[in-house]
Amino acid sequence: MRAFDLRPAVRDTLLYIYHGRQRTRIGFREALDVLCKLLETNPSEFAIVLLREEIESENEQERALWPSLVGKTIGGLGDRAAVFHTEMKVADARGKILFLTRSTFSDSDKGACIYGWSHSDNGSVDARIVSYATGAEARLLVQDYYAPTDDEKRTRKLAAVRHFLDLPSEASAGVWTINFLSGYSSTWLGFTPFATSSGYKRHAAWLHPQVLSMIGTDKRSLGMVFLDYAGVDGVYGAPLGMKHFAVYGKALVRRIIESNF
Repeated sequence: MRAFDLRPAVRDTLLYIYHGRQRTRIGFREALDVLCKLLETNPSEFAIVLLREEIESENEQERALWPSLVGKTIGGLGDRAAVFHTEMKVADARGKILFLTRSTFSDSDKGACIYGWSHSDNGSVDARIVSYATGAEARLLVQDYYAPTDDEKRTRKLAAVRHFLDLPSEASAGVWTINFLSGYSSTWLGFTPFATSSGYKRHAAWLHPQVLSMIGTDKRSLGMVFLDYAGVDGVYGAPLGMKHFAVYGKALVRRIIESNF
């Protein structure tokens, strides 16, 4: 299983993947086609796609188009898109994409919508995942504290990550967990913190080694863990692309898989 955090937004009448106001080079359907091809060659695996409308780049008319365009795109995948139900097992998702969206879409009964998402440093243990097909609900534990921009906030981020790594093995059956390691750590001349590429790299280089230590070699459920720089252990960044950040993304993904498996 692989999980992806995709943020489509409408530009004119087409869906592109965005991050904030920044449009990437790939369209929403194009990104899904990449995942579908991977599932064709690896039918025993499945993907979870977490969706959110990136409204910062859209005007009012584009925002009105988003629910239908996203729903029709997902519906166009046919059986490759999974129907969410609260008792679903891995076997129900193999070879498919399960869509969990933080913004409601229309024109499709695939996937589910998340209610009660939290950016608090405490996360939320009372969020809900609601099936588009049946309206059935599952409980969701979620942590997405994304701006630990000083020492105090980094301490709170670390505690939140640790707490939500421990929760899945203690939760009852049917409870889902999403734990975001992602975040940025950056200030500019002492002013209001803002997101930069180096800020994300600096955060990952600080947090990921500690998470590797937290997980250790134990075999336990960790739920869904989202992180930046998954699959690479080192990246370069400012200044002038010369600074090396040891982010341990490849090692961390491997450790999470081994623990969950």
